[in-house]
Amino acid sequence: GTFTPISVPNSKLGGFLSILDGSYVAVFHNTSMSSVTVDLAELTNVSLTQIVAFAGVENAELNGTLLTIGGQTSVVLK
Repeated sequence: GTFTPISVPNSKLGGFLSILDGSYVAVFHNTSMSSVTVDLAELTNVSLTQIVAFAGVENAELNGTLLTIGGQTSVVLK
């Protein structure tokens, strides 16, 4: 598989996109203490439509292409 870093300017949110056998998975980490909302359509042209899992202090929510990740939380999407 391959890994492609995803950075979000001016935030403490980052992650990577991975592909294996034609399937994409993205992992994002919010290292700040506050919730962050980003538009996935501005970060990648890959369609990410489902939260597979999240872990951390808060939760994560996907509404269309808008991803909100709570502070000190990581999320896996496909």
